[in-house]
Amino acid sequence: MKIKADRRKPGRVDFFQFDSAYYNLYDYGMTKTVSLRIDMALLNSIDAASKAERKDRSEVVREALELWLKRRTIAEKVRRHREGYARHPVGPNEFAPVLGAQSWPK
Repeated sequence: MKIKADRRKPGRVDFFQFDSAYYNLYDYGMTKTVSLRIDMALLNSIDAASKAERKDRSEVVREALELWLKRRTIAEKVRRHREGYARHPVGPNEFAPVLGAQSWPK
């Protein structure tokens, strides 16, 4: 891997070339600042939770958004699963061979 400083900004080494692709080290892996409106009751709850968990407000909000995105993904998979079974319902004896082959302790 060939690494060399970018000469577009003399005196600063904030761009590097990795195999002909430029990566700005200030943006690579960095977070972006966003602004959003939150009512005071929710903000107070976030602040209380962040204090109890010893995390900053941004980390608590970030975790909440990540959980929301995961729940959304799971809900979509469940919806698709249900639609699939609605289109192709389970037959009356579909699982009979498997259930018949099982032996249960007495």
